[in-house]
Amino acid sequence: MGTFDKKLAKMNENWKETKKKGYSGGVEDGTYKFQCQDANLQESSAGKLMVHVEHLVIEGEHTGEVQHEYFQIEHEVGLQFFMQWIEKMGREVPDDSDEVEEVVSEIADANPIYMARIKTNKGGYKNVSITKLLEGEADQEFESDDDSEEGEEDFVPYTKEEIEELDSDELAELIESEELEVKVPKKKKTKKFFKELFAALEEAGYWEEDSEEEEEEESEEEEEEEGDDSEEEEEEEEESEEEEEEEEEEEEEEEKPSKKKSAKKSKKTKVDLDELKALAEAMEIEVDDEDDIESMKEKLDEYSWSKKDFEKEEVKLLESIGIELQ
Repeated sequence: MGTFDKKLAKMNENWKETKKKGYSGGVEDGTYKFQCQDANLQESSAGKLMVHVEHLVIEGEHTGEVQHEYFQIEHEVGLQFFMQWIEKMGREVPDDSDEVEEVVSEIADANPIYMARIKTNKGGYKNVSITKLLEGEADQEFESDDDSEEGEEDFVPYTKEEIEELDSDELAELIESEELEVKVPKKKKTKKFFKELFAALEEAGYWEEDSEEEEEEESEEEEEEEGDDSEEEEEEEEESEEEEEEEEEEEEEEEKPSKKKSAKKSKKTKVDLDELKALAEAMEIEVDDEDDIESMKEKLDEYSWSKKDFEKEEVKLLESIGIELQ
């Protein structure tokens, strides 16, 4: 018997589960056309219920590659992401949890097709963000387009509603890709900002495939909304100007050397912020480079947390910034 045989035998269960899940680095970051190859309810090695989804790439140079995704549905945050996935697959979230397995099975049998983005966060976890469900394609055969350039993917523009749901990083990426001269506000995104962004996108031909009839309808709707929302927009503009002034003052204060703060305290704050971001990413919460401790607290406060979900050091970290744990 070899020196490590006993230890290797003990890890056999985890070995089999990891092999079953897949051990590759997953699909490279980018936007792809996927088909739901499989979805099923299963237990983790710790006995916790989770839903396993296999996203199969069906176009481009990565055709045939599979991105695995796991929803930890016994955890509140994982459950919320799972419910969002059900809706994005064109289904209604059931009223009772005993219907979960049936809904997952129905989605797996339907093999829906959709556009989704793969983005790796700082913790190395690959997030799958479904951007558009493509209807009426589940039964067609999929082959890579030999006439298209290698690695080229179908362009599917965002709708205005989808753009309003994008976070700051995704908005910045969209603006950069379209070479627009629009600045993403650091805090609140007002109607004035989105109006300016939509106008710039239309001028750049972002929705050039839209029909004239749709454009006329959107124009009429905008004219109706302008009359109703004029007062609200004025208030938002004033708030936006005040926020911009506050941001400028904050930036000026940050640039001034502070004699009151010691180097040791400053270093500790940075460490706490890095730990907070790493913990948030592990819980599948979106984190931006601009986030500070205050904004991280706001994001974490959106959920209800229990002490049993965290290690002792994590509990101390969360309580140190005022997060209430049950």
